[in-house]
Amino acid sequence: MARQPTKRAASKSAIRPMQYKRQMRSALGDDPRVCALRRRRWTHLRALARDDAFRDETEAVRSDLNAAYGFDPATVDAFMRQFWYPSPAVYLKARQFVERIQGSALRAALLRYLKYASRFGVYMVRRARKERTKFAVRGIAPRGEKFHVRVVEDHLEPAAGMPEDEPFVEYFSSDTLPAVPELQNVVDKGAARFVQIEDDSFSTILSELEEFAYSPNAITFIVHRAERPHVLCLMGERVTQPQLRAALPAVSALLRKHYKRGKAGRPRDRLRERKAQNLLQKSVRKGDMAYALAKGEHAKNYYSAERYVREVAKRKKPKHGR
Repeated sequence: MARQPTKRAASKSAIRPMQYKRQMRSALGDDPRVCALRRRRWTHLRALARDDAFRDETEAVRSDLNAAYGFDPATVDAFMRQFWYPSPAVYLKARQFVERIQGSALRAALLRYLKYASRFGVYMVRRARKERTKFAVRGIAPRGEKFHVRVVEDHLEPAAGMPEDEPFVEYFSSDTLPAVPELQNVVDKGAARFVQIEDDSFSTILSELEEFAYSPNAITFIVHRAERPHVLCLMGERVTQPQLRAALPAVSALLRKHYKRGKAGRPRDRLRERKAQNLLQKSVRKGDMAYALAKGEHAKNYYSAERYVREVAKRKKPKHGR
């Protein structure tokens, strides 16, 4: 008599990785280092949530990625698998990948994503939805507040050493690095970071930069135009507090030029803007929208709300030629 086919049980090899992953997550969940890493990540994300520039750029990048995915999903998936976060080690490869892509709008969307992820310390993952594709934001936990490194040939390595075959940057952080109390106070408040570089070669690019840029009586501002602009500051040993205060307008101007920060004017009302966007999506008449958004019953409030509706509608329109 022939044996009846029976349902095969799932192999142990298929179950074990998930079990081990859950066990490891449970075992490490209460580790102080893991808890500190989580706190840093959520502090970073909460600060970004209050940042208008981050929210505006997130909307624009997500819109561009959704359009790019609709045009060429295979290329976008391949790019996100390899270059989901553009660390310095992979940034050049990511640029080379993008330059081989056919289609200027697709290239522009991926290049914008690289700059966005590098600037804000976040990355995006694609989540399939029934109606449309949605790219969700995920945060990268800051690696620390104090860093101790040394120059080795043409790169940096952790000053305290590291295991073999491990990424250098994961071991740069040094919580025990001593700092003067005044600096440590602002580091503890999250308002500053401290990096100490050990360099015995005296012939690195940093030494060459300091040779001509450093002045004991002045503050030297350095703009490093790499994957995105970075503004550095080299402090002279005889710089005084009045000089620091006099340099603040220059700091604001540099932030405004390179990061679009420090703009004058009234801050945007995010709740009102979101309400206007929801009404625009529902195709409500402009007059009814203005009535719903008016901040008072006076006629001037209604006319002001009408102008506001036009501004929001114009802001939401896609730009041509992209």
